[in-house]
Amino acid sequence: MTRPVLPPSRLPEAAAAAPPAMATPLATSEARQVLLGNFAGHLFAALARKPPYTLRISAGLIDPGQPGTLLHAALVVAGCPPLPGRTLNTDALTILEVLGGGDEDLIRKVKLPAFRALPGCREIVLVQDRRIYCEVHRRLAGARWITDLLLDRDSRLRLDAAGLDLPLSVLYAQTGVVGA
Repeated sequence: MTRPVLPPSRLPEAAAAAPPAMATPLATSEARQVLLGNFAGHLFAALARKPPYTLRISAGLIDPGQPGTLLHAALVVAGCPPLPGRTLNTDALTILEVLGGGDEDLIRKVKLPAFRALPGCREIVLVQDRRIYCEVHRRLAGARWITDLLLDRDSRLRLDAAGLDLPLSVLYAQTGVVGA
């Protein structure tokens, strides 16, 4: 079953009446599925050494600039265990999104600024599913951010909040994606 592609939901009416907003349908490319699986597996292993941090998949986040807007992130490292019954994440430390499938404009123009505005967010990772390409946005002091570009298989992805340090070749393993 494929869900329709939806823009960010408006809360509270839309959240109660519609399926969760998604940047892409569930029927995504196999490379994207494997890439997200690889990231999730390595993040999960890294977070096992850092309780109470947890990994969330397709996590709902409220846009701080538009409190009625719900955005979903592919993967989120959260700073505390999930609370029973809670569906929205308020403690995102690291956010990962996959660029591709026609959603790049939504991610760059809507989600990225909203994720940067989350007070606890320290890192935002954007990766391509068609070529080896990774952007790591890191919070500096206050509202300042710096972006690192990782463009080859030997580049190392370091995520401080999660305690992850791996070459991109490991994260892109078995995706069929080659080169930049």
